[in-house]
Amino acid sequence: MPDYPGDPRCALVSMGKRRAVTWFEQDAFSPWRDVLVYMQRAGTVRKAKRQANRRDRRQTRQELRKP
Repeated sequence: MPDYPGDPRCALVSMGKRRAVTWFEQDAFSPWRDVLVYMQRAGTVRKAKRQANRRDRRQTRQELRKP
């Protein structure tokens, strides 16, 4: 994997501020997740964060591929 900023596959590309789109993701990124009962289940926060990260990576790839 190349490590220079000119390459679209570069790991140095800034992702910017993370944006939570769904209520599920908002609950996972908020400090209230410690209070919410359904967020206490194993893997729930990880699932929400993985969903948000996948969407962010997909959007970043689309932006890099635009002519």
